[in-house]
Amino acid sequence: MQSLIYYSKAKVNFTEEQIAELVVISEQFNRSQNINGFICFRAGYFVQYLEGDVNTISSLYQRIKDDYRHDVLISLTKPIKKNLFNKWNMHFVDHKVLDELNLEYFLLGQFNLVNKNIVLLDTAKEFIWQGVHLISQEHGKQKQPANKYS
Repeated sequence: MQSLIYYSKAKVNFTEEQIAELVVISEQFNRSQNINGFICFRAGYFVQYLEGDVNTISSLYQRIKDDYRHDVLISLTKPIKKNLFNKWNMHFVDHKVLDELNLEYFLLGQFNLVNKNIVLLDTAKEFIWQGVHLISQEHGKQKQPANKYS
């Protein structure tokens, strides 16, 4: 199994309705492909985490990179032994949840540092994976997705 997290900048102005539609379509596709994960969107930037079969994640990531609506700035992959997000095929993580966990600016800041090579890459990457783990702990507390797009 493989996990992937990426950070991208929107090239179009997404409305709240378009983000909601994107989440619903992604959730349906991911369920059919046995993919789990979450997506965040704030101020024109996406952070998305995906986990599943190595080949399936690789194929999906190629589609994501080819999507004209955004530019992927950086991505990280990591082998995993089990799913962290088995309840979420695609869940929209609202910035309020990230704020509660003190993660929004932390995650985005780490991606910016990696993208600009300001800090040691391995250190920043480890901080990003720790952020994913904190979100997965919050995920474990929920019986079903609790967000405006579920």
